[in-house]
Amino acid sequence: KEGFMCGKGEYIDNREKNYSEKYKGEFEDNLFHGIGKLECIYLDDSFDSIIFEGEFKNGRQNGYGKETNIKTKEVKQGFWEEGTFKKNITNN
Repeated sequence: KEGFMCGKGEYIDNREKNYSEKYKGEFEDNLFHGIGKLECIYLDDSFDSIIFEGEFKNGRQNGYGKETNIKTKEVKQGFWEEGTFKKNITNN
C-alpha cells in the first residue's frame, strides 16, 4: 500500500526525551511483521531497556524470540504470543 512500510527496512523513533525505539527487520502494513530486532532504550531508570530479536506479527512479538534486559542481563528465550512471553526454552 502506498505510504505504508512493507518489506525489509529500519524504523527509528526518538520523539520522546528519555526514550528511543529502533527496529530493523520486516514490515507489513506499517507494522513490525516477520523477523526483526527491536531495541527499546530508556535514558533514565523509569523502565528497563530491552532488546528483542525474533518473530513479529501485527506489530507485536509473536513466535520464537529472545529478549535481553540490558540492565539486569536477564534473558527470556522462547515463544511469544501477541506480545506476551509464553514458554521459556532456556535455563536463564
